Amino acid sequence: TLFYDNIGFLNIFANFQEPKQAMPERVILYLMLGGIGFGCWLILQPLFSSILWAAIITFATWPIYKLLKKRVGKIVAALLMTFLRIMCGFTHCFINLRNYQ
Repeated sequence: TLFYDNIGFLNIFANFQEPKQAMPERVILYLMLGGIGFGCWLILQPLFSSILWAAIITFATWPIYKLLKKRVGKIVAALLMTFLRIMCGFTHCFINLRNYQ
């Protein structure tokens, strides 16, 4: 039988009762998932600042990409944006090198 809740949505969990022997397995599963999540956090933690900067740069240059995509096409726009980003990085490096000499 199908059970519907008070606003008409199908409630598939209406008559669901978990067997008692499955409870320890579920606890072990949640502990393992938590451990995997914590391990991912430890591995990705040093990269969070880089990921944040990548998101900021992408957000800031998105209107330029949309304009280029409209004028020259998707592939050429992506190539131009990649080239411009690489040139900005090189410029930054050359300015820093010149200041150290």
